[in-house]
Amino acid sequence: MRLPSRFKALLCAALLVVAVPFAATADPNRGETPQTGDPKSEIRNGLLAAEPIDDLGDNKLGSLPAEADNKIPDDVLTLTESIHWGWNHETISFVDYDRDTNTVEVIVSPYAAQDKIDEIQALDERVVIRHAKHSKQEFTDIAHQLSGTKVGNATIWGSGPNLEHDGLIVYAEPDENALARGTQNLEDFETTVQGFEATVRLESKPIAAVGSHRFADYEEPHLGGAYMNRVNYGCTTGIPIGQPSTLRSIATAHHCAPHGTPYYAGQNQNVPIGSMVHTSRNNSDISRLYPATTWAPYVYVGPFNSALVAPIRGLQSVPYTTSNVCYSGAFTGTICGNTVEGIVNGLTVEVPGQGIQTYDNLILTRHSQGLAAAGQGDSGGPALINSGGNSLASGVISAIQPHNGAWDTCNGLGDRACSRLVLYSPMSNFLLGNPDWGVLYVP
Repeated sequence: MRLPSRFKALLCAALLVVAVPFAATADPNRGETPQTGDPKSEIRNGLLAAEPIDDLGDNKLGSLPAEADNKIPDDVLTLTESIHWGWNHETISFVDYDRDTNTVEVIVSPYAAQDKIDEIQALDERVVIRHAKHSKQEFTDIAHQLSGTKVGNATIWGSGPNLEHDGLIVYAEPDENALARGTQNLEDFETTVQGFEATVRLESKPIAAVGSHRFADYEEPHLGGAYMNRVNYGCTTGIPIGQPSTLRSIATAHHCAPHGTPYYAGQNQNVPIGSMVHTSRNNSDISRLYPATTWAPYVYVGPFNSALVAPIRGLQSVPYTTSNVCYSGAFTGTICGNTVEGIVNGLTVEVPGQGIQTYDNLILTRHSQGLAAAGQGDSGGPALINSGGNSLASGVISAIQPHNGAWDTCNGLGDRACSRLVLYSPMSNFLLGNPDWGVLYVP
């Protein structure tokens, strides 16, 4: 397959922020046409092997920053992903890796059957079992109950387990009077909520990272991390996915458009790349496009106007607490150095054309040096794990949250909201609801 020259010209247009109704012209429920691939391939632990681009020149091949201390050992990644996919969420709450002790910590539900725990323990001598105080479903249920309620002078917009899974983190936005008094800078406080030991954090509510501009991805095969548009709204292509039948598609953010809305490559409506399909997403902020084109297992890396691409080398469906998360939004470019802060359930967002939507299991990250890691227009773009410079697919960009009530200075294109605090939707929920789809990768 041929990789065309990209970004020969870049039009830096002003952002469009007014939503204009756009009628769906494609029926995403029609039969989908198989595309080039290996029909003998099988999905294993959420992954589907795909062919590399065979004439990709060295001047086009990029990578994430190579740092020796963030390389995930191959056997560790295989072990943690096998645990994640081998046991359901009634057993597993979280899987983590401690580099210092070379141990894989598996946090299991308090209701997990002992025979299942014994099976996991027997997998590897590095496995350490720890019991959560509450199940993953209990953390999700309480988040939905609390969303929109008050705690003091603040409104709760989301909650989730702390990283130890022995307590609840409640995120609440102070009301206008409290903001005027500067109370958004108040320290966390401890309380008890319906039997959960909880830490309340007073922070501004996130917004969906939709905006309007990798801007010339017009020729097939299309890649992740490129700009896609639907007239007055723009998002970013995310993680390439496929089926063993050779069907190919792209995962992007659910909130980017209503079901059936057509999307186009770049900055015009001449190259259709598919229509939004809202399938069994398990309350994730991930949907896919109804294929109208071909996709390759590559993503754009580097600055927002870079033509460099990197192959997807694997999947880390849920990040470790020590993972180096990289985002690759069309407006911002690739920003690595994001660390995991927590998990957010019950986030309600007003989505243009879709009303109020609720999203669960979002990963909240903070840039280690305070740089803006994503902004409006980056929604749906790849969230990657940097493993020694290799790109592991992990999810898609969902939302950005103000830092101390204010936005950060944007990287890449300006004149939009950007932040060091980013929430992304991991591929795990989507793939669990769509087991016939897998992340395309280059073995």
